[in-house]
Amino acid sequence: MGLIGAFVFAHAYNLAIRIGLSPSTARRLPNYAFVVGAVSGIFRRGRAGFQKLLRVGGVWVFGWVFGIAVGGVLIFFGASDSIADWFPPIFLGIAVVLTAFRVHERLQDKLHILSPGLAPKGDKKQVP
Repeated sequence: MGLIGAFVFAHAYNLAIRIGLSPSTARRLPNYAFVVGAVSGIFRRGRAGFQKLLRVGGVWVFGWVFGIAVGGVLIFFGASDSIADWFPPIFLGIAVVLTAFRVHERLQDKLHILSPGLAPKGDKKQVP
């Protein structure tokens, strides 16, 4: 829903200028539309969708905090601050990649159930 809202508002720039919005505000409308659409899509899924979003955010926060802890241990053992500053973004990136793999795996399973012909050739899963 967020992408649809951003697309619509990106093409409504001239209309926004005609109704009296400043050019800088009109340029930001697709961003606002994306956020509002994404939030409405999440809440449309209900409580389960929101809990999944919180779990993903929790994994990301854990990755960042774990990176801070690793950096603190390195500083304790004498490493410089510039080296320790690299660890929180590195562990956050690892957490983002891990959650992206999980999301991709779930989408792949749903795609396989919906259309068995699109499954990879080596996949021997039986569809009920």
